[in-house]
Amino acid sequence: MTIQMIYVALEIWGAVFLGVAAFFLFSMESEETQDHFRSLSRMMTCFAMMLLADSFAWGFRGEPGSAARSVLVICNFLSFALNYITVVLFTNYLAHCIDKKAIRYKSILAVHILCTIELLLLVVSQFTDLFYYFDEHNYYHRAPLYGLCQVFVFSAMCIDVAVMIHYRRKLSLNRFISLISFMGIPVVLILVQFFVYGYSLTNLGTMLSCVLVFLQALVEQNHRVREKSKQIVEQEKALSDMQVRIVMSQIKPHFLYNSLNAIYYLCDSDPEKAQEAISNFSDYLRGNMASITSSNPIPFRDELKHTKTYLNLEKMRYDEELRDHYELDTVDFEVPPLTLQPVVENAIKHGIGKRAGGGDLWIRTLRLPDGYQMEVEDNGVGFDVSKIRDGQRTHIGASNVRNRVRIQLGGDMTVKSEIGRGTKVTITIPEKTGGE
Repeated sequence: MTIQMIYVALEIWGAVFLGVAAFFLFSMESEETQDHFRSLSRMMTCFAMMLLADSFAWGFRGEPGSAARSVLVICNFLSFALNYITVVLFTNYLAHCIDKKAIRYKSILAVHILCTIELLLLVVSQFTDLFYYFDEHNYYHRAPLYGLCQVFVFSAMCIDVAVMIHYRRKLSLNRFISLISFMGIPVVLILVQFFVYGYSLTNLGTMLSCVLVFLQALVEQNHRVREKSKQIVEQEKALSDMQVRIVMSQIKPHFLYNSLNAIYYLCDSDPEKAQEAISNFSDYLRGNMASITSSNPIPFRDELKHTKTYLNLEKMRYDEELRDHYELDTVDFEVPPLTLQPVVENAIKHGIGKRAGGGDLWIRTLRLPDGYQMEVEDNGVGFDVSKIRDGQRTHIGASNVRNRVRIQLGGDMTVKSEIGRGTKVTITIPEKTGGE
């Protein structure tokens, strides 16, 4: 009796532990592994229910009365049935661990079919005593064909082991060990169970394996979190470097010289315009310097204001040869600092500035169903996009814009150009980071 009570207590403890662990896994928020954790959670929940049913079956074994017999019949049936279903759910979890697209569908299907056959035989056993029966004192006994209740599920487990070995390279060493133990330990104990009668050794072995799989999942998640944190730190450093590089690339000696030289001549010819130009020049420098300390996205309206300040300075040089146009559907979204201005500068320097008679520049924004779109288009000389490399100094500003938009906002930037017709740069920003 004492051993039976210890066995029942172990199963109840295991059911509670696995139930709590399953809830913990199910509630974990992780975009990369949510399906993975939920698949493991379902398997552990099923096995926890099986342990609970088996503990009731052992607890009422030998108890007199029809009520105890009903509990025995129901709980023994659930114990066997949930055990088979656990194998199916483990196979599904295994597919998540390896890769559903890589693993052969026939292997998964074979496991499902074998376990389904086992379930059907279990149902038949309830009316024919095929696997087991209860005597008049409510004691459990194996039937002559008891082996049938293990053969099919044993075959299914062997298939899972074969799959794990075949796809070993797709699993980390720790995960492989935990998964192989989940099948390996019960497979060995099933063989022992044919000759040892008294207590379900496979349940205790599988319970231990479940704990190992759960702990391995936590270790794997912890490693993934640390790697992601390391990646975030590296991205922040890269963003910081990009910000400094892009600011330095925008403060070019020739641009400063041209702007100051134009202001110098305006001081005599048009003092009021010179005063306005000095204000624009000061705002331009202030905006560039501020972007070094700003690691977060800023409102597009602020970036547009900075870009207009830059355009006012360029107009002192190009005068009527530079014509800017604005088609703004919205300005209520965010962009990284110095996103629009470097693209506009490239359009002037490499497009409009090289075209005889100057040209037109269009700045557009568009509200999309799932985000925002920003366009900078010119009718300058254009260029061959395939020959431009990010490493070229003349395009370092645009390259940095693309990288920062991708890292900070999950957006993208595309460039289309046709020689003699002009260039269009399109930046898309997802809704989740654009935000109104």
